[in-house]
Amino acid sequence: MGFNTEIGKALDGQLPMRRRFVALRGAVERFSPNGFNATFANLELAVGVTDPGEWTEEQIAEGAELLRQSRALYMHHRSHWDEDRREAKARGVRQLSTKGSDGFGHRSWFDLVSYSPQSRHRWVGLAECVRANGLAPIPVGLDLEDDFRAMLDRLPQAKLEPRGSMLAHYGPFPSLWEPANVVEIPRRVYNQPIAATEYRALSNRQRLLADAWYSRSHDGYTRQRHLKRLIDAEEHWVVPYVVAAVGDYVVEIVEEVDNGLRRLIKRGSWHHGAYRQFAAHNYEFIELVRQQATSYQHCYYSMSYSRTGAGGITPVYPAFLALERMTEADSYPHRYRISKD
Repeated sequence: MGFNTEIGKALDGQLPMRRRFVALRGAVERFSPNGFNATFANLELAVGVTDPGEWTEEQIAEGAELLRQSRALYMHHRSHWDEDRREAKARGVRQLSTKGSDGFGHRSWFDLVSYSPQSRHRWVGLAECVRANGLAPIPVGLDLEDDFRAMLDRLPQAKLEPRGSMLAHYGPFPSLWEPANVVEIPRRVYNQPIAATEYRALSNRQRLLADAWYSRSHDGYTRQRHLKRLIDAEEHWVVPYVVAAVGDYVVEIVEEVDNGLRRLIKRGSWHHGAYRQFAAHNYEFIELVRQQATSYQHCYYSMSYSRTGAGGITPVYPAFLALERMTEADSYPHRYRISKD
């Protein structure tokens, strides 16, 4: 059942209220730019729901209309952005400026949408949420901060500070405003490899933290070695580190992730639920990794790997297979149901 069908049922005053509410949730499942829970929480704020279980018929209709307008606005900007991107690539420009297409690359898709004249709520992405709430995320969850600091103390001193960052939200959460679940992953760290004796001296949790840290190392061999240990871990905060590795330019590292996920993502397994949940909550993160993979496949591996496997002449680039394992569910490659408890 598609988005428009669900919206139609949510707006149908002849249907029972419970059926309309279920249809509204179904529409959010099919269009949830901030992930299901965050998008639905934003929708509740937008229509003035104070108790998550106490929606009125008017609020259901208001929420459905707001969601419909939001999706229409997104599709409008997306079509223009895609066209500009195609033209830019034809000119040899690898990345479209964020100033193009009315700022689609950096603005919220929902800035112009408001059901009421009072503009009670504005949709925001994760980065703006972090800024607005004055959060200072670290590379791991706040409950791991002490172990993280202890682990860093045992690492060789780096001559350069970590460079760049990627924001992600991990694990189950009641809303996007839960600061403990936001992590800021460094793009590159420059510590020399940790000595074997120092690594063994760490606790099990601290070793996992070290593996995550070195999975962002400037040295490809170090990244691959620590990533091997990371993939099997059943910890929600580990998931964004593994997903980030899918966007690596070293194909052997990408193959490491794809092989691990092929082995671990089985229906009903921990990894099956965790990675689909992460993909649902982190659309922008997943799309960033997808763009990185597309760029590297085109620049370095176009003769060795294809994007779709058309004709079976060359194998599919493993990053695309890994991303499909994270987002595929039943017959809908990019739609999936997650626990709403």
